Amino acid sequence: MKKPVIFILLIVLFIGLFTGCKTSQLEEGAVTDVAVEGEDTPEQQEDEILASKPAETPEEEETPSEETPKEEEKPSAETPKAEQSTPKEETPVQAVPSPEEALANLYESGSAGSVLGINGKNTKAADYNVSKMVTVKAGDTVTFGPAPSAQVVQGYAFDAAGKPLQLINASVLKEEATFAYGMKIYTYTVPADAAGIKMNVHSGVKSDFVIARNHPFDLKGYQTLTGKSSEFIDDVLRDKNALFVGDSICYGSQDTAGGIRGWAQRIAADTGLNAVNNGRSGASVSDVREVTNRGGTVLTKLMEKKSQDFEYVVLHGGVNDAWDSVEVGEMEESFDPAYFNTSTFAGGLETLIYNAIVTYGDIAAIGYLINFKAPNCTNGRISDMTAYNEVAKKICDKWGITYFDMYNHQEITRELAFTTNTHTKDFIHPLPSGYDVLSPYIADYMRTMTPCSEEILIKLGV
Repeated sequence: MKKPVIFILLIVLFIGLFTGCKTSQLEEGAVTDVAVEGEDTPEQQEDEILASKPAETPEEEETPSEETPKEEEKPSAETPKAEQSTPKEETPVQAVPSPEEALANLYESGSAGSVLGINGKNTKAADYNVSKMVTVKAGDTVTFGPAPSAQVVQGYAFDAAGKPLQLINASVLKEEATFAYGMKIYTYTVPADAAGIKMNVHSGVKSDFVIARNHPFDLKGYQTLTGKSSEFIDDVLRDKNALFVGDSICYGSQDTAGGIRGWAQRIAADTGLNAVNNGRSGASVSDVREVTNRGGTVLTKLMEKKSQDFEYVVLHGGVNDAWDSVEVGEMEESFDPAYFNTSTFAGGLETLIYNAIVTYGDIAAIGYLINFKAPNCTNGRISDMTAYNEVAKKICDKWGITYFDMYNHQEITRELAFTTNTHTKDFIHPLPSGYDVLSPYIADYMRTMTPCSEEILIKLGV
């Protein structure tokens, strides 16, 4: 009985061991199949599941993804525009013209009959006016002129509240150019906190005055601003030397425009001519004023400059001769000055022209100005100078020089309105506005002047 039982137990044990081994092999085979077909191990699958939950993954919270820095390093195309526009608004205005600011004359006449003092406040001054405020900011440049160099207060800078901030005088100015008659063009650099400037302008140059912001200019630029640039640059008178001699009208006795200017210095400013005004109040063409010691002769003023060379010599006179009712006289046939009667107007004029040709005629064009009408002037024969003027024309023709007849010039007569004292003080002496009328006409005449003829020069041994 024992042997069969033992045998049965052995068989059962063997079957159990065999069955357990097969089950283990089947399980191992299943795991192997999954690994081959899916490529990812169970551990990798678990990592993928975790990666799909970024909010729960500590690595993603602590370490930015690879795409995040790329977005920060490559800003959008609109970002630079925003960044560039900001400094444009905040950058201070530089001392150069902006594309929006055109070259223009900003001067406007303001307070007439007053001048800015060294404290920046207005005081009375009949010959000046204070310009209107010109808006500026720190770093701007303000160029202005014509301005007299001796003027202590050229202007003043004011802050935004209108309080005086800085005196504008020689110590803060840069000189840009000098006009032939001595006045200057200056540039001023606007200091911090300044919001506006005002300038002192002499009444005689207010029609010529220029203020330009952020456009420094020289003499050529001045002409551009005043509308005469091409004429100024190409003018036949530019850089030429001219001598003007005559009486008080030539001299400019009633021209208080920042110093005596007359027509000589106005022409210089308009054309670039180098002018010498050697007129003298009281001078006569005849020797009547020399004899009576009341101004001498125009001849004396002519010969004072004989050591200098001039391309133009412009003679003027006759008014004081008419004032004193000097004899008109007659033109001589001879060219010998020994025959000229200098106590008469005619003899004095021939002597004057003779000396002008002998002294300057080898290089200079010489001309004579016949004075304008003054019908309301009651001194001597000034109200009617026809006889003096007619003999003057004949004498000029004899000597081969040109003349400019202002007496019979209809436009001059109309513009000067000498039946009133609009442009004269006493119906004969021009005010600054009178010289403003006359000067362009005389400049036009000078452009037509020609050198003396060879015939005359040979005849006089020049």
